[in-house]
Amino acid sequence: MKKTTRRGWFRTLGVVGTVGIAGCSTAVEETTTAGNSTTDRDPSTEAASPTETESSTGTDAAAERGGWPMFRYDHANSGSVGDRTGPPADSTQRWSFELDGGVSTAPAIVDGTVYVGNSRTRLYAVDSATGEQEWVFESIAGTFSSPAVADGVVYVGSTDSGLYAVNADTGDQEWVFETDGSVSPSPTVVGDVLYVGSNETLHAIDRTTGTQQWGYDVGSGMYSSPAVAGGMVYVAGSQTDLYALDTESGDQQWVFEQIEGAFSSPAVVDGTVYIGSYDGNLYAVDAASGEQEWFFETGGSVASSPAVAGDTVYVGSLDNSLYAVDAESGEQQWRFETDGSVGSSPAVVDGTVYVGGYDGNLYAVNADTGDQTWVFETDDRVRSPAVADGIVFVGSHDSYLYALGEQ
Repeated sequence: MKKTTRRGWFRTLGVVGTVGIAGCSTAVEETTTAGNSTTDRDPSTEAASPTETESSTGTDAAAERGGWPMFRYDHANSGSVGDRTGPPADSTQRWSFELDGGVSTAPAIVDGTVYVGNSRTRLYAVDSATGEQEWVFESIAGTFSSPAVADGVVYVGSTDSGLYAVNADTGDQEWVFETDGSVSPSPTVVGDVLYVGSNETLHAIDRTTGTQQWGYDVGSGMYSSPAVAGGMVYVAGSQTDLYALDTESGDQQWVFEQIEGAFSSPAVVDGTVYIGSYDGNLYAVDAASGEQEWFFETGGSVASSPAVAGDTVYVGSLDNSLYAVDAESGEQQWRFETDGSVGSSPAVVDGTVYVGGYDGNLYAVNADTGDQTWVFETDDRVRSPAVADGIVFVGSHDSYLYALGEQ
């Protein structure tokens, strides 16, 4: 049934695209594995806790209140929430908000406000219930860095080389940390420290004062956002390797050299790091040792950041597909095909995978079967979604931020 909206519309359908089940013939070659574990996982619909050792932070509290406080939801970049109710199958557009230019970040949602940026000059705060603008921060030169929100402060990088701290209620600047290049990755907040990349350097910054604690040179520009778990921070260079660094000192613990650079941000769940690569593979790497557990081959570069829910990893590929891969073995569970590249990073909530495509669509896909639940069409390619309070929030290059859920 077609539901006309201001800028887009839904189609609720059955299966669309090609869905392959592991063990059956698919258009994608079966994964090659190295040293796969045969230990059985306990299937669960709930994503594992990133770590039990990280300090509590304002982002954790915001997540517990139903928010989505940073890119990929938490500091381990899991991209999933197991104990939250998502939008219903008959969702519709609740509102749309027009930005001054295409939406260039994933949204963060905390305490009834959505924070989102565009590539021109602005960071916006929008009421999550009504879509009305609360404030706009115009001191940045544009951003591709998705905001992170903790304890009443929004942290966001800018193409003007600054990392900004902005009061979440008023939009006033609290401090700026000047780097030596564009801050394209999204900041990750853990306790009193935030981690963010700029040009070739990963910075650890005191989030209260805006002063650097340490920096680490990864040898190439960074678009990958860091993941933090178990006392280590994991990050990849756009033309180099995957690194594991000590969170306190910044000392390198190991380096994984098999990837050919990454836009994909690592996800760390249950002692494994999952990351996509330019070479078309999704890699699983032991978080403690840096040893490869397996890799899964897609038909195109993997710029999408993986989401991990229970025993499954979900990731998009530039071969126009969204994949579900067994987290333990690396075997394909299903494949969902779209009409364009999938560079968007999926969000998994309440048994549904939400992902955007270069074809201008936001897809809701059954996490178990790969069947399409609904699709929402916009006028341009769609960014990575976030889910909070039973609503999917997503931006498009058509200059609109959309809220989708029960009317």
